[in-house]
Amino acid sequence: MIDGVTFEENSSDAIDVDFGSGIIKNSNFNFIGNDGVDLSGTSAKLENLQFKNVNDKIISVGENSEVKIKKIKGQDSFLGIASKDGSKTYLKDVEFLNVKIPFASYIKKKAYLSGLIEVSNINMLENYLVKAIQDKSSKIIIEGKTSQNINPKILDIVIGKKVYLLNE
Repeated sequence: MIDGVTFEENSSDAIDVDFGSGIIKNSNFNFIGNDGVDLSGTSAKLENLQFKNVNDKIISVGENSEVKIKKIKGQDSFLGIASKDGSKTYLKDVEFLNVKIPFASYIKKKAYLSGLIEVSNINMLENYLVKAIQDKSSKIIIEGKTSQNINPKILDIVIGKKVYLLNE
């Protein structure tokens, strides 16, 4: 368990868990060079986390992970929650301000199936470029409604940070 920790000015991922399980709660992530939390093949619960100035993904969930997130705040970051490569991510109580892409779901590695994000209780979602983006087989459900924003160039956008492709 990680509880009550502050990560600040990390040049890479603040937390990176591969094929583990656990709980991360009551923690802060500020000025992170890559991902705030990067989970692969992991079962985890995340609660009461705050993120500011994350250069890549606030939380990256991949490789058949199953993650439940409750009470998350993020601002001034590139991507909020990414659920990819067979992962299932469930969010409740979300506040994002100035997060360019709050939610993304896709297949990055061809050996895996699609990703899933289910979001409920959005308390604030302001100043984004696009609320949700996904590939044709992944799914994003926000407040009970399925997102239809499918973009075939999603990997260029979320990995290459080519946000100009959002409008093409």
